Amino acid sequence: MDDAPDELLEALWANVLQDWEAERTHDAFVAASADRRRLGEAAARYRSQLASPERKPLAEKKMQAIALLAVQALESERTTNTSRASRWIAWTAAVLTAAAVAVLVYAMTR
Repeated sequence: MDDAPDELLEALWANVLQDWEAERTHDAFVAASADRRRLGEAAARYRSQLASPERKPLAEKKMQAIALLAVQALESERTTNTSRASRWIAWTAAVLTAAAVAVLVYAMTR
């Protein structure tokens, strides 16, 4: 993960802080964080707002949404990796089966 500041996320977070009650600012920030694979950073920013009683409810809600997005991303990656492994196993099994049949045919014709 890149630890360098992301200008877009910085700008979107500034919008969130400026207009805390506007759901659209939160949605834009969370979506951009997900697109850039920086959900952990987004969660940390919301976690920093938990000390404020007026911001805490929305910060908790957004942290839950971020957690769900992170789980979905992990599940999607796991499914992709599993299907790649399954294809590799199937391809390897096909090649080995073809080789075994070729050896068997060769042995039977000698």
